Amino acid sequence: IDPQKTYDFSKPVAQVTQHPKNPKIWGLRNLSGEKWVVTAKDNSIKDVESGQSVTMAKGTAINFGRTRGEIRL
Repeated sequence: IDPQKTYDFSKPVAQVTQHPKNPKIWGLRNLSGEKWVVTAKDNSIKDVESGQSVTMAKGTAINFGRTRGEIRL
């Protein structure tokens, strides 16, 4: 995600998805082509490669490369 292109919606970088075995669990699938670095609320760190998903949980922070976001539910 390029913070210099605030309103560039030409290519999706993520997709909201349901867990295939538990539809009560929602996630964010990486469509960006770049690795994300995710920090969970317990400060554990996980790499999320393109095509992989991260569970959407309150307090999860995602480093998208050039910008960062936090899941707030």
